[in-house]
Amino acid sequence: MTKANFKFPTALATSCLLALTAFSAVAAPSHGVSVYGPQDLKLGPKDPFPYVNPDAPKGGHLNLRSGNFTTLNSYTLKGLAAPLLDLIFESPMARSNADNEPGTAYGHLVETIDIADDHLSLVYKIRPQARFSDGKPVTADDFVFSYGLLAHPEFHPFYKQYFADIKQAVKIDPLTVRVEFNRRNQELPLITGEMPIFPKHVYGAEGKDFGKDFDTVAVGSGPYVIDSYEFGKYIRVRRHPQWWARDLPRSQGLHNFDTVTAKVFLDDVAMREALKGGDFDVLWVSSSKDWALDFKGPFIQKNYILRQEIHHQRPVGMQCFAFNLRRPLFQSHKTRYAIALMFDFPWSNTNLFYGQYTRARCYFDNSPDLTNVQPPGPDLKNYLLDLRQRYGALAVPKAALTKPLSSPGAGQSNQENLRQAEILLDSLGWERAEDGIRTR
Repeated sequence: MTKANFKFPTALATSCLLALTAFSAVAAPSHGVSVYGPQDLKLGPKDPFPYVNPDAPKGGHLNLRSGNFTTLNSYTLKGLAAPLLDLIFESPMARSNADNEPGTAYGHLVETIDIADDHLSLVYKIRPQARFSDGKPVTADDFVFSYGLLAHPEFHPFYKQYFADIKQAVKIDPLTVRVEFNRRNQELPLITGEMPIFPKHVYGAEGKDFGKDFDTVAVGSGPYVIDSYEFGKYIRVRRHPQWWARDLPRSQGLHNFDTVTAKVFLDDVAMREALKGGDFDVLWVSSSKDWALDFKGPFIQKNYILRQEIHHQRPVGMQCFAFNLRRPLFQSHKTRYAIALMFDFPWSNTNLFYGQYTRARCYFDNSPDLTNVQPPGPDLKNYLLDLRQRYGALAVPKAALTKPLSSPGAGQSNQENLRQAEILLDSLGWERAEDGIRTR
């Protein structure tokens, strides 16, 4: 079971180099986008997602748990955003969660996506039936307004950074918009498709401030609308019976509950007891200690609560130690590798993590499509050699050219890892003092 709750932008305790092919030239607008090019799209324009039941029944109520919230605006710097808002606001494209489609998204608010041959822009054709929950149509003006919010001083800096390579959105006609990029990046079309689209007539009304005036308003085009809420206690959404996308092929089998409620719990002990008491329905457990120790006893044995591990083959990110490369101590790749060799993962997994972790080999672990454990073939090797020639040996270590994908020291004894680490440190001039501490 792989546990991963967060990602580091730079993680050097493990090594991985993934080469993705660039987008093919797009000769015509497409209904989706894949990092491998349009030829790799698994679904046609009218195909539902394969991992849902298109005939799933509608109805019922789902109770979830949540942390505290103070605003219904997920993208403003001020306050704590409420849960469930991803059911209110929609984006141009919908990511596929299929195991065999990493890096793939299909048009949702938009009917087609046309990527320019130079990959510095794309054109969206907006679905004419798209509507906000107040009945107003979704137009190019709403797209231009939403992408323009990236420049707003109250727009959250996390999203500013995430969408930083988006230059601007330009209206072509009422249902067509061009999004321009600052640089060529094969993932940018996917990132661009995740921008939430806000109704300009609500959030951009004259005299209104996006960062201050909409703490209690949430109007979007999504399958749910706000039913009721109380800050610090709960928020409830109800399924919108006139949702504009209810008949789209890739909406079938999704959004089945009539209402969904998220209840606020500020204390973990109270939250666990509330689960046992039936106050909410589902809890995702991300702590190995909690999973191993806290969910046992009669309520599990009598099937009052079902305890399940749900496996998949999608990238899961990683938990790791990261070196601060701004410190001179860690400038040497060999020094970092020697330290990484000495990380005793088997001991840590057994004694700290209850045997629940698997060791990550790269950022894309758990996905067969993105994690090829074999040494690189001729094409990939030539690609890596070209990168090495352009950016230097540190960018592509020699081991990446000849060895299979693995984390430092994996599969070797601690004694062998220690021996290799000692050789590396000796070669770099790290001298051992009488107390055993190496200095340089």
